[in-house]
Amino acid sequence: MPGTPVVFVNTHPREITRLDQLIENLQKAAKIRRRGDLVLEIHEMAVGPVNEFRPFREALTDLGMYLAFDDFGAGRGRGRGDR
Repeated sequence: MPGTPVVFVNTHPREITRLDQLIENLQKAAKIRRRGDLVLEIHEMAVGPVNEFRPFREALTDLGMYLAFDDFGAGRGRGRGDR
């Protein structure tokens, strides 16, 4: 692909309950990433208090990754057939 790709990676809400393991896996991904930006998508159901997300956000910044909120405020959930 020409240019620099941006790869969006979706997470499952349960993955956020194990931030230490998620960060460890993202560190591994950062080591094998060849080029392009990696954006981690957090589902709206996984969003907790801002002060709990701050260290996670800082870890993503240290890894050169970005954060996006998937379906935030859309009122839709996966797996329930309401698309």
